[in-house]
Amino acid sequence: MPSQLLRRIYVHEGMQTETIGSGRLKIRCREDTWLLEAVPGTHHLRLFQNNYRANSDGSRTFTPGYHEQAVCACARYAVKVIVGYTYIGHKAALAQRQKLPVAEPETGKVCETTERHVLTIWERIKYWMKARFRI
Repeated sequence: MPSQLLRRIYVHEGMQTETIGSGRLKIRCREDTWLLEAVPGTHHLRLFQNNYRANSDGSRTFTPGYHEQAVCACARYAVKVIVGYTYIGHKAALAQRQKLPVAEPETGKVCETTERHVLTIWERIKYWMKARFRI
């Protein structure tokens, strides 16, 4: 990883990392935990996020395990995903895709969705192309 990216991870974003075996990096950023895993035989990385269950009050309960977020060609893209992720932003994007109301923190209204967005083949190809060709 370039020193510029390492500086962003540790100094600017305050992430904590831990290596798990060879080819896996556990990253803690804010309240979420992520796994960055090398794809054997390629230069690609797989990014996983901790599992959670959405509660009726709009909060989350973390559960064991991880789910795949992206397959990317560079660590820079993975860090961009991690830094840009917020649960409130995730709920808003999910609600917009499903045309459901978004939770409003100041009024206490609750988002009506607890489903996890599963990437389609086309979305995976778009993410791969963006990361691979930096478009």
